[in-house]
Amino acid sequence: MSTSHRITYICANNGKLHCYADFVLVASARTAEALADTIVDLNLDFSDAAASSTMHFASEEGFAYDTEAFEIFNKAIELSACYEYFKG
Repeated sequence: MSTSHRITYICANNGKLHCYADFVLVASARTAEALADTIVDLNLDFSDAAASSTMHFASEEGFAYDTEAFEIFNKAIELSACYEYFKG
């Protein structure tokens, strides 16, 4: 597997989730499926990631409701585990 990117910060912005590694934008996705693909492709590690308050108030950042950003993130984590399993 390729080098891992340790994600340090996650935020909601304009209807997308943005994932940063030491202030560098590494991933941006609008859907759980797109984020899951990126998690697997880039070997993203979220073990020490902090979430911005925008994740808690996602409706102010272009999401349909406040918890939608976290729901998308959580679904992406679950899907990425399945994708990784089936990739072999």
